[in-house]
Amino acid sequence: GDHRDLPPFPTRRSSDLNCSRKLICWCQERAGRSLERAVLKQYLISLDIAGLHGLQSWIDPASPIQVWAIRFFSDFHIFFMAGLLVVLWLYAVYTRQSLHKESALYVASTILFSLAIYLAVNQLFPVRPRPEAVSAVTPIISHLPDNSFPSGHAIFAAAALVAALLFPKNRYLTAVICTFGILMMLARVIAGFHYPGDMIVGAMLGTVFALVFYHIHQHAWIQAVCIRFPIRFARLFRL
Repeated sequence: GDHRDLPPFPTRRSSDLNCSRKLICWCQERAGRSLERAVLKQYLISLDIAGLHGLQSWIDPASPIQVWAIRFFSDFHIFFMAGLLVVLWLYAVYTRQSLHKESALYVASTILFSLAIYLAVNQLFPVRPRPEAVSAVTPIISHLPDNSFPSGHAIFAAAALVAALLFPKNRYLTAVICTFGILMMLARVIAGFHYPGDMIVGAMLGTVFALVFYHIHQHAWIQAVCIRFPIRFARLFRL
């Protein structure tokens, strides 16, 4: 037959070609960014591992005194803060100054608020095994093989420090709290519980959570639940 009777051969329009080129460029950009993120992530992980080994090189695992010190400071800050708040409360009872009671309650509420948020959103964080679970690191202290990231102890330490800065406002007390908090975070890395990055992120989160609580601490329901109710309840026991 006559070729003029055949339907015209479909041709690709220039707009279709432009769309295809844009799609290819977009895919290449996404692939490039993914590669950059993967390289950056691997670099940060390598820094974290190097920091872990560097801190662990500070002590001799065969030294009973050094191992005892790591065991002691890995949790001492928590007991110190609990004892400090009890002493602050009893001092308020002795001097009959409710301001110290309020300070103790504000510090305790800040810490509990920060840990509550951490527990509520913990499932959103990526799962990171403990160092001993994925490397040849031998932990000085036995620990459950749960998630390493971020550190709940670092959140506690940072929240306690921020609360001490904002509520009691005693520079000597703040310095002691800061010192014991740093010692706890270092001890838990040296013990093989965490990577340094777990502590850094945990401290950042604890700071943010504590500042959020400070921002809302004047609200009526915070005052009623965290301050007035505990004080009235303690009065039943003459405390």
